[in-house]
Amino acid sequence: MASRLVAAPDIDAAPLEDGGAVLYHAASGKFMLLNRASSILWAELASPQTEEMLAAKLCESYEDLSPATARQDVREAVEQLRSLALIQPLDDEASVVSCAEVVETWLGFPPTTSRRSPC
Repeated sequence: MASRLVAAPDIDAAPLEDGGAVLYHAASGKFMLLNRASSILWAELASPQTEEMLAAKLCESYEDLSPATARQDVREAVEQLRSLALIQPLDDEASVVSCAEVVETWLGFPPTTSRRSPC
């Protein structure tokens, strides 16, 4: 299975008129400027994504972008975002909480098939 990535939880983002974004990392007090392509990737990283999923999103956003170029661009962007601690791997399946686990915690018992579950 391909490694999934997700945005670090302590990063604030603000969109720019040109399609880019500004990120603020409170712990370091640093601002980062993203171009349009990187801001597309950033928006996708709000939920766990693989590099392949990110490359597909870039291809959707840029008609003339080849899949090979998109994969290379994503690899470079991911490397840079990782080096700045803006994204983190989500390799451990145990760290992903399922809807059923949330419902069980909230209700105090597991959802059953006889009840209508939001999962």
